[in-house]
Formats: sequence, C-alpha cells, structure tokens
Amino acid sequence: MNFSFRSPALWGILSTQGLYSLENRVQVCLDTRVGCWAENCERFSSVIKSIISQFRLLLKKCESFMLWVDILCAASGQLTLGFDLVLNRVRWLGPKSLRWIPSAH
Repeated sequence: MNFSFRSPALWGILSTQGLYSLENRVQVCLDTRVGCWAENCERFSSVIKSIISQFRLLLKKCESFMLWVDILCAASGQLTLGFDLVLNRVRWLGPKSLRWIPSAH
C-alpha cells in the first residue's frame, strides 16, 4: 500500500513524500525543504505518533507488537523508531538529538 500524508507540526508542516507499510515496517520519507527541527526525541516522536495514528487500523493487522519506523531524510540519513503498539510508546533508536538544517531551496 502507498499513502500520502501531511501532518501539522509545531515547527511547520511536515510532509511525507511516501509512507507505506511492509509487514510491521513503515518507511517515512521526509521533505526537508520545509526546514524541520526537532530538539529532542520526545518532541519528534509526537509527530511520528500522529502519523501512526492515521493508520491505526492498518497497524492492528501487524503480527508483531512492535512497528519499526524508518525515517529517511537527506540531511540526517536514516533513523529508526520502534513503536510499541501495546504501550503506545515510541522507543528511540536513533541519536538522542536530531537536527535538520533547512535546505537552500
């Protein structure tokens, strides 16, 4: 399945170029032209949670209790979050802080 999704965030509009699920894995491609900024994993995780909540019915079909979210962005490379479907919590598997530099365009 392929999805297109836009979610308002505290620091502007975070848009995904693509969001799809493969078993219990979701890949999110972020558009860094917006100049997103996340000071810490809790703040960033809230955006991921809002994305995941849009696909709650899809996620209930996952066989695993963990959903892995691969975040691809040109400025930072790939980061991975683990989302616990039972506890509704995000396990941060990337750096403790994340900074995106606004692109030139």
